[in-house]
This record gives sequence, structure tokens and C-alpha cells, in this order.
Amino acid sequence: MSEFNLKLVANNAPGSLEQILESTVSQGFNITRFDAELKGERDQYEVTLRLQGSQPKESLILALAGSSSIRELMPCRR
Repeated sequence: MSEFNLKLVANNAPGSLEQILESTVSQGFNITRFDAELKGERDQYEVTLRLQGSQPKESLILALAGSSSIRELMPCRR
């Protein structure tokens, strides 16, 4: 099982954080850490995720990148 971190920027819209969680779990990943901070001046959330899973992380990255609520997405080091 691999572990990796993602940082992303999401719209401040109803359901955007739930969509991130749902996409992550449906792709077969366990969330071991989830931090979200609302940046009101930019009307967006900055989200950091630590994930575990046996699926390729690229499948999750592609699923999240295709979401209309995601503005930026980047893998990051621990």
C-alpha cells in the first residue's frame, strides 16, 4: 500500500469539499489526513490530503483534475 500527499485548491461552493472526499474514496483510497482552510479573499479552499491506497495515484489525480470544483492540483512531498 502506497502513501502520498496532495495539495489542491477548490472553489468555495456548496459540496466542493464533499466532492473531493467522495472522489477519493470511490477511487479506492483511504484518507489519513484532511486539512482544509477557507481563503475568503480568494473565495477558495486550500486543501491538503494524505492518502493510502493500492491503486495508482494517477487515477485519483485524473479524477480530481476533471472536477469542475478543483482549480489547482499538485502532488507534494511529505
